[in-house]
Amino acid sequence: MPDRKAMRACRSTSAPRGGPGPDCADKQFAKTYYACIRFLRLYELLEAYQRPIMQIDVDSVVRRDFHELFHRLQGRDAGILNVMGRRGPFRDFHAAYIAFNPSPGAKDYLSLVARYVAAFIQGDALTWMVDQSALFSAYDYLDKRGEAPDIERLDIDRFKHCDFIARHYFGMPGGIALG
Repeated sequence: MPDRKAMRACRSTSAPRGGPGPDCADKQFAKTYYACIRFLRLYELLEAYQRPIMQIDVDSVVRRDFHELFHRLQGRDAGILNVMGRRGPFRDFHAAYIAFNPSPGAKDYLSLVARYVAAFIQGDALTWMVDQSALFSAYDYLDKRGEAPDIERLDIDRFKHCDFIARHYFGMPGGIALG
């Protein structure tokens, strides 16, 4: 059964579903908006199709078939990139690649992530890194309640399925330079 609050939050945002999106004159806002709104749509898609689903950043280059990875994630709620050995929202839960199985734990987690993001959108308080913070904060909240989803932490430095263009610009190994 879908989380009614999360579904209401998804419907109440002005996020496009084939229609016009937000005013993109402010490039930073547009970039932040689309980085965040994907989590509301991801939750809607997981509920609608009841199938494993993944999201990768648009600046990723796919290097391997994902079937092996989905097989590895069977029986788990999700797989999320992790910068091993470091703490913080965008290190513990790196949004460049995430995969969810249609399990109760994954749905509870993703519905909380969607509500978190929707609150920032509806409150006109959207800032860069809300997407990363949502993944981290929702997990931390559920973990403290003993309800955390079973997440496979995927070491970003050993992740062979994608290369991430942005890593090059942050001086991280595995990135791809453009031009």
